[in-house]
Amino acid sequence: MLFLGAAALQAAAGEDDLSWSLQDTCRAEAENQEKFLEEYSTYREFFKQENYKDALIHWRYVIKEAPGFRKQPFIDGISMYETFVEAEQDSARRELLIDTVFMLYDKRIQCHDEAGFVLGRKGYSMYKLRSKDYGTIYETLKESFSLQGNKAEYFLIPTYFNYTIIQWKLKKLQNDDVLNTYDELVGIIEYNLANNADEAEYYAKMRDAIDQMLPANLLSCEALIERVNSRWEQDKDDVNKITRYYYSMRIARDSSGNSCLETKEYEMVVRRLYELAPSSELAEQVAVYLFKEGKENEAIEKFNEAIEMETDADKKGSLCLNIARILRSQNKFSQSRTYAYKALDYKPSWGEPYLLIGDLYASSGPLCGPRTGFDSQVVVWVALDKYYKAKSVDPSVADDANDKIARYSQYMPTKTDLFERGIDEGSSYTVGCWINESTTVRGRKSN
Repeated sequence: MLFLGAAALQAAAGEDDLSWSLQDTCRAEAENQEKFLEEYSTYREFFKQENYKDALIHWRYVIKEAPGFRKQPFIDGISMYETFVEAEQDSARRELLIDTVFMLYDKRIQCHDEAGFVLGRKGYSMYKLRSKDYGTIYETLKESFSLQGNKAEYFLIPTYFNYTIIQWKLKKLQNDDVLNTYDELVGIIEYNLANNADEAEYYAKMRDAIDQMLPANLLSCEALIERVNSRWEQDKDDVNKITRYYYSMRIARDSSGNSCLETKEYEMVVRRLYELAPSSELAEQVAVYLFKEGKENEAIEKFNEAIEMETDADKKGSLCLNIARILRSQNKFSQSRTYAYKALDYKPSWGEPYLLIGDLYASSGPLCGPRTGFDSQVVVWVALDKYYKAKSVDPSVADDANDKIARYSQYMPTKTDLFERGIDEGSSYTVGCWINESTTVRGRKSN
């Protein structure tokens, strides 16, 4: 490899002597340091001008005399030789130039370490320059990711996973190997989404990329459920593995096309992940499980935890409305209204909370009167106010609001009721009871 690389170096420089090769040294200082620094400065000037032909002879001196001086000559050399590869028409010479690129990556590691990072870049160059060397590319990237872990560069993720899939198709890897790599990459992505704000958006795109690449029969509910059950005892305290199970099961489908979200294994994963790494999203899901189990007060506690952890105002509003609905089901009307208004604090232009408050009022006839008659009917006025308000702030609920207006308007006090009590239509009226809200008097025609 070193000899072939040397041949390519000489050929590109336009020299005939092919005897030169990189020495097995990483010395940081040349024997003639003054001349060395002149050569370094000269090659850098030519390089910056993209005059690689004139840069090359000076660069070769630098890389030969003191390869341990700096890593910059290796970075520049790889850049130059990749350019030479692109321009070369002769296939044999092209292969020699490619060999030189790979040799420079190896020598850089020898002299300047950073093996994980450099192997990642080398693997990517292999993908660009010799893409059908499947096994070598896969092993190079595998070693890079093993060394880099969460520091792996985002653009390498789909390339590594693509070659993992290729090796699987060639029967060089088993199903479990592919899933393990997928889990590893998802873990890297999730870590960077949470801890690498500058590049989070790029890592997010990589998640979509590998999800699309994963063969459907591998990411199935059946396969994941078997995996979770068989590994639960050994994995249940590993937050990274439980996190990977969680995200995998959220996108997987079973053989009938159904999601995994209704399976007991998914619930098991959600509850455990909430214990290991609480988040608003997980607290909300645990709250739903508790509600389905009839543990309504515990569900409310979890929804409140979700609200505290959530940073998105719209999501906070939705969580508040969930609590309001549970409280309504418990006939805790005043508390339900409080949470509906909290939802509106977060989402002022949302009609659903107003509809719920209107329903609370419309249902209060038996609480605020004898079920029938004037004292029970006046609650309709304040209910209608909320329905009108709902559709005025949120046109998307207009149809639902209009249905409720039509349904409950027939239960307003009649004009006769108003006349008998000396109450004028259009006047102000305060509905007492737990509601204690002012409204406008309206009467319907008597039948």
